[in-house]
Amino acid sequence: LDPSARLMSGIVRTPTVFTENRIIAQRHFNAVVFARFLRIRIADEQQLGPDVGQQIPLAAFLSLEARANIPEGWLPFLRANLWLNFVGWLETQSEAQIFSTQAGRDLLLGLSGFEIACAKTKEAYKQTLQDVVEELSVLKEEYKKTVTKVGASAAVNLERAIQSSLKSDVIAVMAKRGFLPRYAFPLDTVTLETGWSRWETKEVELSRDRAIAIAEFAPGAQVVARKKIFTSAGLYIIGNDRPSRRWFYECPDCKQIRTSLPEAKESLKGECDVCKKSITDQYIKPFVEPVAFSIKMDNSKNAGERLRRTSLIRQRQSATRFIDSMADTDFQESGNFQLALKEAGNLFRYNLGPKNEGFILCPACGHSEPKHGIKAGKKHQRLRPMSGSFDCKNERPWTKPLAYGHQFESYCLIVRPTFTCSEKQTISLAYALRKGLCSVLEVEASDLGVSWRWLANKNQGDQRAEIILYDLTPGGAGFVKEGQEQWALVVVKAIKACDTCTCEQSCYDCLKDYSNQSYHEKLDRQKAIEALLG
Repeated sequence: LDPSARLMSGIVRTPTVFTENRIIAQRHFNAVVFARFLRIRIADEQQLGPDVGQQIPLAAFLSLEARANIPEGWLPFLRANLWLNFVGWLETQSEAQIFSTQAGRDLLLGLSGFEIACAKTKEAYKQTLQDVVEELSVLKEEYKKTVTKVGASAAVNLERAIQSSLKSDVIAVMAKRGFLPRYAFPLDTVTLETGWSRWETKEVELSRDRAIAIAEFAPGAQVVARKKIFTSAGLYIIGNDRPSRRWFYECPDCKQIRTSLPEAKESLKGECDVCKKSITDQYIKPFVEPVAFSIKMDNSKNAGERLRRTSLIRQRQSATRFIDSMADTDFQESGNFQLALKEAGNLFRYNLGPKNEGFILCPACGHSEPKHGIKAGKKHQRLRPMSGSFDCKNERPWTKPLAYGHQFESYCLIVRPTFTCSEKQTISLAYALRKGLCSVLEVEASDLGVSWRWLANKNQGDQRAEIILYDLTPGGAGFVKEGQEQWALVVVKAIKACDTCTCEQSCYDCLKDYSNQSYHEKLDRQKAIEALLG
């Protein structure tokens, strides 16, 4: 078929909801209980008055302590002592009061019951509001300092940021921060802040899936929007956004990756649990999971540069890696492959910047830039003029180059070929299997991720490999679970995709796509066919 005919052919896959995804299930539970709370306090009791519009101000959900020292005229409601205490209300509720139908109670099946779901709701809600309160406290303190040192005219941006945060729609804030469902994918997003604060209405709103953002929004990278270029200059740090440094290593021999909790670097030292390579300090690197990136606010209009360049500075993403250990007993035979399903598999993606040399980061103000090309002793400035100045008092940024990383959970199908493969053959086989799975399930490649790793030191001739197919939706969408159940057909479709193509080595009709452009030179459909046929 020609491309236009192929685009319109076939039957559209029936939309389904994967209720075993605990992330989606928890957010929908949060929505159910929060909606009931709003109905009671806003609609029935009219605590914000009878004329509440579509937006419910966030300020009403902040405690009186959090709103201390804020002028009453800045609050978007008349009662200064009003506090809509969601957590206190939730503690008085029972399952029968919230759910009146079996359909509603079915939501609890993936959440281990009502009490556990409520506990997670309260934890997530408190953390979300704590982050808001931390940022609000910093803004209030900076406002006070700026007015004292420079004058009220220099604190206009701060005043506007405080008032905007208080007036912002609570539902929009909760959805953006992952407490409520957004009814859109991706679930986990990171922004590139182009305004003075995240609270103001900006001309350009830029967000990406976190796994993509660590490359497209990394310091030094550029993004075009509305005919302007926005250059990332570091992390957005105001309040509780300060980065937490974690650690990881990638074994130089077998390429296994392991990560640690904050301040647990020592736990990574020892032998690689796959190839027994000694892991020392030289292989252990720090990484940060970003909350938001930012441009530098170095002009009054807070806008990006006008688009003049013909090419942009971009940074290529590294592959996503599966970081869990799998025992031989976890696998079942299926033809020339062994299969194992990991329902909460841990995956890790990282970006070490140009030449894999890492980034330098100031944890106090968020200024960051690639280590490649940085001059020793170079001083840096804040991304925003706090207290009326760009000067950063922190003279000790993290000097050990770090990566921007992203660790997440999803359903993973681990595939072990029962035969050995060269590196080129393994990579080609991996993308052929993903092509076959997409064909069986009638989904796009953007719904499924693929990775691989070696089960020993391949440099010493042992080329046993594992291929990992995973749902790109955090928490899982059920695709790879279906793939395991129809594995024989997945292999058939993978062979057909490679065998019926007429290209010399690989093309966009068989193995190539946008996500694997880093491996285009290594993809070979004939190598994939040889592996698939055993």
